Amino acid sequence: MGQLKIKRGDIFRIKVDAGAEQTFLVIQNDIANRYCQSVIAVPLTRNVRARSLFFALTVQGNSITGLEQDYAALFFQIRTLARERFDAGSRLGTLDNKAISKMDEMLKLSLGLSTLQQLEDRFNRRKSS
Repeated sequence: MGQLKIKRGDIFRIKVDAGAEQTFLVIQNDIANRYCQSVIAVPLTRNVRARSLFFALTVQGNSITGLEQDYAALFFQIRTLARERFDAGSRLGTLDNKAISKMDEMLKLSLGLSTLQQLEDRFNRRKSS
């Protein structure tokens, strides 16, 4: 039996603190997912108000994602989880290509890698010189 294949954009429901289950979206690249002993992910919440937060992305509930309703992916709560927490039975589904593109944009915003952030940084460096 081989190692579980975890892919970027996969959605898992895994046990976290005190055995409680939480749903996560994998944001780590597939090379690291294959070789690292940890997985970088963001938590998902069903909280309707969370969907309007600036660093949250709505993930549609459907047969592809495996979610029974819409969730919000919280990109301001990036976590590193031990790979052994993930198993084949905990995989719910995955994002489609359009949703992965939205995930990429949200990651850029959250981590300050967007063009807007770069322009603001350049302006602030010039201002302080």
